Amino acid sequence: MNEKKRMILGSFAVTLILLLLCAGFIAVDLSFDKYMPGNFGSFFEITSLTPRGMAFTVMSNDYHIPFSIGDMDKEFFARLRSLLPAMPSAGAKAAAHAAEMLLEEH
Repeated sequence: MNEKKRMILGSFAVTLILLLLCAGFIAVDLSFDKYMPGNFGSFFEITSLTPRGMAFTVMSNDYHIPFSIGDMDKEFFARLRSLLPAMPSAGAKAAAHAAEMLLEEH
């Protein structure tokens, strides 16, 4: 079998696997809706979008991002830090703690 035929068969196999994976996710989602309605919230949902800001839900936690820079303060960024994965979040917390310590000394 020449190289071109192997590449075509390989790409077909990868496409088929991805389609089956997508079908599996759809089947699981439909079974959750059928057998356990209302038990699970949405993973990501934009609840409101106004000129003042955007409110959204990620994994059943509510967040609000204001569009004006004046509304963004230290607590705002501390709440959004939980959206990061564990390692970047730990690095961000360490950097914030170091900045607080440096600013308190001076």
